[in-house]
Amino acid sequence: MKRMTSVVVSVALVLSTFTLPSVTVLAGETLNVSSEAELKSALNKENPVDAINITASFSIDEDCMIYLDPGHINNYNDTVLTISEGVTLTIDRGGKLGSFWPSYEGEGVANSKVINNGTVIINDGGATEADLNTNNGDILVKNGGKAVCCKINNGTVTVEAGGSYVTTQGSEAVNYGTINIQKGARMESRFGTTIVNNPEGTIQLNGQFDCACIGMGNENVAWFENKGTVVGNGDLILLEASHEELPVFDMDDLIVQIMTQLGQTSRFENWEDVNIYKKVTASNFEELKNTATSQRVVAGENVPGNMDTIVELVGNVEIPAGESIGTMAKIIVPEGVKVIVNKGAELEAGIENHGTIEVKSGGLLATTQGGNIDNYSEITVEKGASIKSQMGGSIINNKDADMKLDGNLYCGFINYDNMDHYWFENSGSINGSGNFYIYEPGTGEVIPMSKLPESVKDVLAQIGGNAHITDHGIQLGKSSTSEKKTTPTVQKKTNTLFVKVKKASLKFKKLKKKKQVLKCKKVFVVKNAIGIVTYKLASAKKGKKNVKKFFKMAKNGNITVKKGLKKGKYKLKVEITASGNGTYKSVTKSVTVKVTVK
Repeated sequence: MKRMTSVVVSVALVLSTFTLPSVTVLAGETLNVSSEAELKSALNKENPVDAINITASFSIDEDCMIYLDPGHINNYNDTVLTISEGVTLTIDRGGKLGSFWPSYEGEGVANSKVINNGTVIINDGGATEADLNTNNGDILVKNGGKAVCCKINNGTVTVEAGGSYVTTQGSEAVNYGTINIQKGARMESRFGTTIVNNPEGTIQLNGQFDCACIGMGNENVAWFENKGTVVGNGDLILLEASHEELPVFDMDDLIVQIMTQLGQTSRFENWEDVNIYKKVTASNFEELKNTATSQRVVAGENVPGNMDTIVELVGNVEIPAGESIGTMAKIIVPEGVKVIVNKGAELEAGIENHGTIEVKSGGLLATTQGGNIDNYSEITVEKGASIKSQMGGSIINNKDADMKLDGNLYCGFINYDNMDHYWFENSGSINGSGNFYIYEPGTGEVIPMSKLPESVKDVLAQIGGNAHITDHGIQLGKSSTSEKKTTPTVQKKTNTLFVKVKKASLKFKKLKKKKQVLKCKKVFVVKNAIGIVTYKLASAKKGKKNVKKFFKMAKNGNITVKKGLKKGKYKLKVEITASGNGTYKSVTKSVTVKVTVK
C-alpha cells in the first residue's frame, strides 16, 4: 500500500492555511514551577522562555496552554514544557495543557512542545490539547476527560470508560509504548493524522476506536497503521472523514486492509478478536434498506445480516406500510431525527436511539440477534402497535429515557445454563396504558406469571408506576384487580428453512502443517430461511470418542479443523437456526456432517 504517501498528501490539504508569521529567535530563560499560579505566570512572560519545568505535583483548573499568537510567538516559539519524573500533574474541569497555534499568514515553524516524564491525570472536564509532544511516563484519562494523541508515546496511556484519546492536525501519532483503551472509552483518528502502532508498540483495545478514512486516487486510506501488537475485544469502526473531495469508494476494501494489519484471517471465527465495523449513513427509507440489508461477501466470507455495519441516520426515516427491514446492522438515530414505523411495517434491528421513534398501530419494532434496542431519548408505541425483544436482543430503556407504551411490549425469556434471562431492562420512565407480556421465543406464546420463576419479580420492579399485574401479564395505567383477560398469543407462521448437507473431506498432509477451514457453502445448502441463519456445533465424534476440541464452528457456518487431527471418518452434529421474524417462528434443524480426513 502507498499509505504513507497518501497520508502526507491529505495532511497537506488540511494544513494548507496553517502557517506562522516570521519569528525572531532570542536566547531565553529556564523556569521551574511548582503551582498553577507559577505555571500561568511562566506562560505569560515578556521575555523569551526556553524551558518550563514542572518540579512538584499540583492540579490545574484553568487554561495553561502555550499559545503561539502574535503576542507570544517570539517568546515561546521554542519553549519546552516538561513534567518532571516523579511529578503528578492533575488536570481538573476547565484545565488545559498543551501547545497551540492558530491560523496565520506568513512564515515560521512552531517548535514549542510539552514532554511528560512523570504522570498526567485528566479528570472530567479536563483536557490536553495540541500538542503534548512526547510521553515518556504515564497518562491517565478518566471519565469525561479528553487527551490529544501524543506525537510520540514511549510510556503508557490509559483511557478509562467515558474518556477519549483523539488525534489533531499535524504529523503522525506514533506509539512505541502501550495504549490501553478500556471498555466504554474511545480513541479516534481524525484531521488527517495517522495513528501508527510501531513494532515495539501495544494497543489494548477493549473500547471503541473510530478510524477515519478517505479515498485517494485509486486507493482507500485509513488513518491507522499497525506494525505492532493489537489485542482486545473492542470495536474498530471505519468511518468516512468529512472531506467532500476525497470520498471513500470501497469501505469493504478497507476492512480487508485492517484485517491484514491485525493478522485476522477470518472475521467471524474468533469472537475474542477486535471487531471491525464500517459506519455509513442513510437519509431515507430506501437508503436505510439498501445499506442495512444488502448481501455482502468480505474477505471471501458472507456477512450474516450485515452484522459488521453501523448505519447512522442523517434524516427522518419512515417505514412504509407493508415494508420490513430485518438486519443485524446497528442503526443509530441521532438527536433531532425521527423514525416512524407505519401500520403493517416492521423494523427489526439493533438500534441506538437518541432521537424519536414512533410505532404506529399495526406496526412492529423488534430487536434482532445480539442487537439491543437502546433507548436514550423517546419511543412511542401506539395502541395496536408492538415492541418486542427477540433472538437475544434486549429492549433497554436507559436513565432519563421515556417510553410511552399504549400498545404491547413482548419480553423474551429463556433459561440458559441454569440462569434466567429476560430481554428487558428499564432505568428510565415507562408510562401509558399498554400491556407488558413475557413470552417464550420458540412458540411465541405468552407465559403465565404463575409459571415464571421468582426472578420475574426483578422485572416487575423495573416497570413501576401504576400497573395492574394479572397471571397473563402487566397492564399499565390500571389499578383494579377485577378485570379478566385472556392470554394473548403472538401467532406466527412456520419457518420454511431447508437444509441439505454435503460430504466434506480434508487432506491429512495439510492438517499436519496448519489448521484448515471448511467453508459453509462447501458443506451446507441452505434455502428458504426466514430471518438470520446461524450455526452451532453440538458434538463431534470419531466412533464413540469425543473429538469436539479439534473443531470450531463460526456463526456463519465455517468449520475450522485444528492442526493435528488424525486420519479417519468423523461425524459432526450441527444445529442450524433461522431466527424468524415478527411473522415467522424461529426454527432449529439438527444435521449430521460427515468429514473424512485422508
